[in-house]
Amino acid sequence: MYFMYYSEDDLTTKLLVAAIWMLDTLHILFVYHVLYYYLIVSYGTPTSLEYIVWSFPASVLANSTVSVIVQCFFAHKIYHLCRRQLRWLVTAPIILIVLICFGFGIASAALLFVNNTDNFAAYTRFYSSIPAAFAIALAEVLVTVSLCVLLYD
Repeated sequence: MYFMYYSEDDLTTKLLVAAIWMLDTLHILFVYHVLYYYLIVSYGTPTSLEYIVWSFPASVLANSTVSVIVQCFFAHKIYHLCRRQLRWLVTAPIILIVLICFGFGIASAALLFVNNTDNFAAYTRFYSSIPAAFAIALAEVLVTVSLCVLLYD
């Protein structure tokens, strides 16, 4: 649909849309694998819940990558909408927080890949997933407020 309705967009935007579409599809496939493993393959085996299947951290990594690409795209748009004096003042905090979110996403995925037990998942949630959620929320608020202010003018 995008490629039919927005055929006049430049090549980089089209490639970005295609990359996000493929990464998001990969993320959904990983989530499907997690559900299939726990609900079909391991049905009736409560001990299987003690271990995290490999596709769960892979889905975290794919979702973090999609998130950083989209938010960097919005930061790029905000950069070009801002006046020359305010460009870096507005976009630098957004980019910094987005990179922090990506770092937390990579850390969560790496920790879950290395230690795939249920007890370690609670540890990972406390030290990397919860701060990542707050950082993502802050980045989303900054992007939204910046776009609302810039597009209102």
